[in-house]
Amino acid sequence: MFLVKLLKRIFGKTFRRGTPVAPKVLNHRVFSWDGNTTYTYHWWPMKESIHNSLENNLYSSSGGLSKYDYLFCSKAVEYQKIHHFRDNQSSESDTNWAGFCDSATILSCTREYPINSVRVNYNKKSILFTIKDIEALMIIASHDSVDKKRDIFYGERNNGRIWDNPGEPYPCEFIKILKTICRDKIPFALDISKCEAVWNYSYNSVIVNMTNSPPIKFTHKLNTLPPDSERRYYNFIIKSYAYPQKNLNIWGWSNTNNVSTGWLSEAHPDFIWKSYPKKGIWSGMCEINPEISAEIVRKIYMASITGINSIDI
Repeated sequence: MFLVKLLKRIFGKTFRRGTPVAPKVLNHRVFSWDGNTTYTYHWWPMKESIHNSLENNLYSSSGGLSKYDYLFCSKAVEYQKIHHFRDNQSSESDTNWAGFCDSATILSCTREYPINSVRVNYNKKSILFTIKDIEALMIIASHDSVDKKRDIFYGERNNGRIWDNPGEPYPCEFIKILKTICRDKIPFALDISKCEAVWNYSYNSVIVNMTNSPPIKFTHKLNTLPPDSERRYYNFIIKSYAYPQKNLNIWGWSNTNNVSTGWLSEAHPDFIWKSYPKKGIWSGMCEINPEISAEIVRKIYMASITGINSIDI
């Protein structure tokens, strides 16, 4: 009789006299969502490039900003190099990752990628802006192209400081955040690195599954957790159409009543955010580079995606 009671304590209601039965495997879809498509924009690093700089640095000669300067007699390249530049030999801690991944992500979520080159005519001068040139200008105007009053941000940025909590947002909270931020079809952004560097990417598909049977590969971590027969495990499958190499397939856990929760996967998002496209004109000079008019960038961009190959400004 003592043995029967002991086995019941181990196997719960799944135990029958004489034959222990394995606990029933639970698999449940917690949440799923598909948003609008995302577009692939380059992150344009600030670190100086010796090769292919035209394709990599916003301050490159003969690039989009340089052409803008020629046409409008501005000093966009000069401003960019003074305020957004890292020398190859720079000792600054962000030299190898400083750039405009946030701008690229904003555009990836909210703006179709430029389609056609556009010739722009102004004050008896004319120059052709290629698709890559227009992308560069859009990066500069990215923060001016969204409605900042509608911005959404969840989580805390972990900068590697001793008081930062690299575990947050924890899985149960992350599920709530995803359900909130995915109430419409606009894609969202994730910083996928929980360290000092920020790497933002756009995402437009989410699946969250719950099970009581975690993958075997996490056995070593499970052995460090307190016993709990009611523990649940969550699998987050988060995909990006624009950056499929950054798709996420990560696992977390929670105990009874979600009192305790944590991550099994080493890598998990640091914070999550969403911007919404601004309607109408983009007034004023660009936040990133005030030598460039946000509205002129919008006119060039609109011509590109609507198939107008020449415009007068």
